[in-house]
Amino acid sequence: MLDGSQVLTDRSRQLIQDADQRLVSSISISEIEIKRSIAKLTIPDSYLEKIIESGFDELPFDFEDAFGLRSLPLHHNDSFDRMLISQAAVKGLTILANDTSFRRYNIPVVLNE
Repeated sequence: MLDGSQVLTDRSRQLIQDADQRLVSSISISEIEIKRSIAKLTIPDSYLEKIIESGFDELPFDFEDAFGLRSLPLHHNDSFDRMLISQAAVKGLTILANDTSFRRYNIPVVLNE
């Protein structure tokens, strides 16, 4: 969103811009930092500042979100994605995703297409 990447569709970009509340999960930041530490992702050190400056709010992953994982069906094996799905389910949020397997869960999903 912040660097104008073509990975994010115009439709998704507009939905984010028009949203009443724009959240970035602490899970997403964790995944970014893990991928940076193992050289699977290159991103400027200032990315977090840019997220905050752009009006995104932090969505912490809390005990209730973690507890929601126990009843989450195993439709998906990626731990980070499962945590995001649990968080969306527990908090009643809509999630923007590239992965169609998110639709197998009982959460509102907008696919980046």
